[in-house]
Amino acid sequence: MLSLCLWHGATFLAIRCTGVVLDRAVDLKRRLAIPSVVLVLGFAIWTYLMACPGLAGVVTLAVTVLATAIAVVEAFVVPRSGRTFAATAVAVGGTVASIFASLYPNLLISSTDPAYTLTVQNSTSSQYSLQVMTWVAVVMVPLVLAYQVWTYWVFRARLIGPAAPVAAVHPANPTTSAP
Repeated sequence: MLSLCLWHGATFLAIRCTGVVLDRAVDLKRRLAIPSVVLVLGFAIWTYLMACPGLAGVVTLAVTVLATAIAVVEAFVVPRSGRTFAATAVAVGGTVASIFASLYPNLLISSTDPAYTLTVQNSTSSQYSLQVMTWVAVVMVPLVLAYQVWTYWVFRARLIGPAAPVAAVHPANPTTSAP
C-alpha cells in the first residue's frame, strides 16, 4: 500500500505541476512503477495462496493486477497522464477491496484465540446506533462534499514551479551553448 500510495501521489504531482517539480515527479513516478508492480504481484500471489479467496477476492485481485499493469505502461509512455492516475487509484482501491474480500466473513482475525475473531455477524451495531449514524451522515456527507468541491475549485490551476536550470557551457562538450 505504501508503494502504491507513493506512486499515486507522484502521478498526481506529475499531472498538476510544471517546471522542475514536474521533472522530479515524472522521474519519481517512473522509479516507483517497477517496485510497485513487483509488490502488487507479490501481494496478489500471497493473498491467493494464503487466504484462498472466493470469487470476489479473485476478481478484486485480478482488477488490482490489471490496473497496476496499465499504470506502469502509461507511466513510461506519457509523462502527464490522467490514465496513469486513474489506474493507480483503481489499484489502491482494488488492493483494499481485495483485503476485505479475502477476509470475509471475518473483519479482524484474533492472533490469541479464534473465539475472539471479529466477524460481520458479531460486529453489527444496534438499531439505535444505526439510526444515529444515519442522521449524522445525512448532515455531514453534504458538508464534506461541498468542502471537497470548494477545495477543488480553489486549487484548480496547475502549480507552476521554477523552470529547469539552463545548462552551462562546458569545454568538454562543445554542443552546449550559452543562452
